Amino acid sequence: MKRAFLVLTGCTLLACSEPAAPAPAASSVANAPSSASDAARPEAAPVTVDDKAVRALIDGWLAAQNKGDFVAYEKLYAAKLEGIKRSGPRVWRYDRKGFLGDRERMFKKPMTVEATNIVVTAGAASAVVELEQRFKQGSFEDKGPKRLVVVEEKGALKIAREEMVQSVVAGASPTNAAGFRHVVEVGGKPYVVLGPRGEVSWASGPPAWAPRREAHPDFLVVRPAAKAPAEPLAWRGRVLKVYDEDGKSCDASVTDIALMSGGTPHFGEVLRWDGDPDPSGQLTMPKASLESRAANVFGMTTPYLVGELELPKGCAAAFALEAAKPTFFEAKGAPASDDPALRAATAAFKGLPSYQASQKSFEEDFQQKGDWAPKIEVAAFEGNGRRFLAVEASVVAGCAEFNGEATALFEITSGNRAVLVAEGVGRPTSVFDSDGDGAIELFAERLYDGGLGRYLVAGPNGIASEAALDFPNNDCGC
Repeated sequence: MKRAFLVLTGCTLLACSEPAAPAPAASSVANAPSSASDAARPEAAPVTVDDKAVRALIDGWLAAQNKGDFVAYEKLYAAKLEGIKRSGPRVWRYDRKGFLGDRERMFKKPMTVEATNIVVTAGAASAVVELEQRFKQGSFEDKGPKRLVVVEEKGALKIAREEMVQSVVAGASPTNAAGFRHVVEVGGKPYVVLGPRGEVSWASGPPAWAPRREAHPDFLVVRPAAKAPAEPLAWRGRVLKVYDEDGKSCDASVTDIALMSGGTPHFGEVLRWDGDPDPSGQLTMPKASLESRAANVFGMTTPYLVGELELPKGCAAAFALEAAKPTFFEAKGAPASDDPALRAATAAFKGLPSYQASQKSFEEDFQQKGDWAPKIEVAAFEGNGRRFLAVEASVVAGCAEFNGEATALFEITSGNRAVLVAEGVGRPTSVFDSDGDGAIELFAERLYDGGLGRYLVAGPNGIASEAALDFPNNDCGC
């Protein structure tokens, strides 16, 4: 069955129907009719590319990458090839020489490539393969749908087109080389995220309700985790160096261990909590207790293991770092309108693929003229002889209207050149180098919902890793 890629907007109720019976398998050989009686018979199924052979090709494609065998890998591609590579917000389009040249460099380091949900749609002369790919190499990991077109060339099946349809850079664990950990306030108390996830069985008390927030996630809930195993409990009493968004630091103690969960419930769920009548008007729901609401929110996702922090008076904390002497670049606000660096960064920003993609959609999909971004905002970060400009543009409108977003960080070098550090960085509130290796790190907000901030590490090809807290948003914005 061919898989379709759909984008659903608004609140949609989907009904399930009985699946259609599978089509009969196509014969590997189709014989032409040899007589009138033969011609009167039901038409034979058309010849199609063999499904098993295509899947064997994909098996070989995966094996070559995981074994680091570039010679075997190169042989799988057709003489005429188009390759489209995506990594986060960036896009590259290659011919055969360029694509395999890029991949040969990739083969110099071990990698892990996994493919799931493989769907083969076979035609008479080619087959389309759709799959979900997970790629990992060193500290970089991404996943997303990939599409390959397979053709027959000189009696063998070859890949004639390969496209990474979407690249979602995986979130790094909050425990990483810089020792970055989010600090989150719940119910007036600060908590440091100690690990990506905990176990519900570790919970030892009722959920503590947190007030509704102004940004996603709407609700956060904490439960004590006295039943956690010895290793998590060993965090009690440890001292961490915490930082505010300006780089000011203090020492904070972990006083207890807990589990944190939350998210944004559907608005209908909240109406039920508040005792609103059902649509028929026949029944009024009793108002849910705070304990019931907290339990509902706590069950929205697998909880994070967190530590309650004791902060010195006057200390604010956005995150913790284990790095010894991080260098923070001071936030300087918007540059002067006549700053040549501003002009250079703005021009470079408008040339980025993410910006151009929004421009194309603005013109072609919505039949608009002019620049899609009515306003471009720029903020400077400076220190240690280095200067960075964070550039952003966004249009947030209704579900059926044009929406666009592009963000980037540029370093300003000699001659006011704007050198791209990374795209898709959101709105940075902190720019720093945690360990003196020259790689730029950011603590940033998402433009649309703010959230709890993302920790990003910029690499030579964009964002190398990311640590973000993941809470579900089940609400309907349309």
